[in-house]
Amino acid sequence: MGALHRLKAKQVEHAEPGMHCDGGGLWLRQRNDGGQWILRFSLYGNRHEMGLGSKTSVSLSEARSEADIWRGMVRQNKIPIKERD
Repeated sequence: MGALHRLKAKQVEHAEPGMHCDGGGLWLRQRNDGGQWILRFSLYGNRHEMGLGSKTSVSLSEARSEADIWRGMVRQNKIPIKERD
């Protein structure tokens, strides 16, 4: 999974367009029109991406907390997207 908490709040605030990794599958997808938090995970041989909210409505610390919760679901072999719906 790699190192966690790679991003700093200042980096998130001033992120250039592109994908920015915070570690543990948590990514910030920054576009010119805004940013979105994404959790990437693999389960049953399939890769999934789950949106956690926009950068304007979800802070870095909130995104990390949400990612922790959903990674726990993956460890239980549950697909977080289905559990959320």
